Amino acid sequence: MIDNIMRKISKGNGMLFASFVAVSLCFIIIASSVRTQRYNEMSRNGMYTGNETSFTVFEGDDDLWDMVIPDLSADWEDYGIFLPMEEEEFVIRGVYINGEVQTPPMIWGDYFTADTSLTSNPTAVIGADHQDKIQYEDEKAYFSYGDTKFEVIGVMGLERESRVNNMILIDFNSALGINGIAGQYYLDAKSKKDIILVGTDLERELSGKSDSVVIVPGYSSEGFLNDIIAGGAIMNLLYVMIVVCFSLCTVLVTKMWLEFRGKFFAALNLCGYNKGLMALEIFKKYYPVTLCAYLTSVIIALIIGACISDITIFLTDILLAFIMSAGLGLVILGTLYTVNFVLFPKKV
Repeated sequence: MIDNIMRKISKGNGMLFASFVAVSLCFIIIASSVRTQRYNEMSRNGMYTGNETSFTVFEGDDDLWDMVIPDLSADWEDYGIFLPMEEEEFVIRGVYINGEVQTPPMIWGDYFTADTSLTSNPTAVIGADHQDKIQYEDEKAYFSYGDTKFEVIGVMGLERESRVNNMILIDFNSALGINGIAGQYYLDAKSKKDIILVGTDLERELSGKSDSVVIVPGYSSEGFLNDIIAGGAIMNLLYVMIVVCFSLCTVLVTKMWLEFRGKFFAALNLCGYNKGLMALEIFKKYYPVTLCAYLTSVIIALIIGACISDITIFLTDILLAFIMSAGLGLVILGTLYTVNFVLFPKKV
């Protein structure tokens, strides 16, 4: 029995298993690292992306933003306008979001959208540290700030201590009602390039409608290089290189695994198996090994996460890694099968 097991392992299953354990574990750790890196930057920047720029409105009519925002949102997506408010105990900020800019980790509920951030119904997304102040009425959650009762549509925060946990974000109209039109605002977007484009349009929209100053940041080649380094692009490149290396190893191992079974495939051919049935037989022998390897990688990743506090493995990381591993295996196996058995079949 032991000899039989060793014979099967020697046919390449052992190498295939080890290869997919490595590549699947790589996918899980990278998914976790990218998410952790994004959350750390989010906490460090106080929910801004790091691309934000400030501008000031000194005075304007009460309906200023009712005139500006619709035109601005018709031309641009994925930007946000924030109105910080004075508060000593915690950060509170009015929010208008069009598309996506920076979505925090949600404990429950939803983050702001263009509809919920520009509404007549006072709405809030609060940090996890303020959950004890929530009051429930008619199956809805409410949070009181000053004389206003806000409907809580979501609670954001991280499991560890974070600035995000102590923040309170309210809808843009409520912030204007409390703070007034005059104030220092922040414009945020996913990239510096977007900040320049949206900022230029915002400056044009505010011109003539208010007494305001919008300073659009410059963008030089030196600044571009700094953005790449600061934005973690070097780490992202490193992740890509690691995935490519593991993927190439998996291609090589899969090719060897197929060659070890050349006689078996020849026998299937002699028995009258068509290309479709032969592909099915290959699939049935290939994927049980890779599935066991993936499950093993999940166990190893969970052990690593339990031993290293800076690494937290979420279910989404595991599911994403499964999709990527299964997809990679399918692409590699399908490509090699097509090349070896369809396009350039070997005569035995």
